[in-house]
Amino acid sequence: MERTLWQKCLDQLENELSAQQFNTWIRPLQAIEEQDSLRLLAPNRYVLDSVNEHFFSNIATITAKLRDPDHFQVNLEIGSHEPVFAAGKPGGCAA
Repeated sequence: MERTLWQKCLDQLENELSAQQFNTWIRPLQAIEEQDSLRLLAPNRYVLDSVNEHFFSNIATITAKLRDPDHFQVNLEIGSHEPVFAAGKPGGCAA
């Protein structure tokens, strides 16, 4: 199975950053990969601002090496990627 773009970024960032930086700022990000973009979701404004200020340019550089930078963009926003349940099968318990 081929590794995703975000997995490749994580590998490189883990080698470049201290364990504390990686675990505090990068690991909480959730990624949604689309054909022409990578959406990184930060759990809150504090993480978003810190990643944007200290790590975003590095993430953009890594993705530019792996994808065509003229036709691919990386976006950073606040959010969470919720799991999608099959129709008729909610995640909770039935009464």
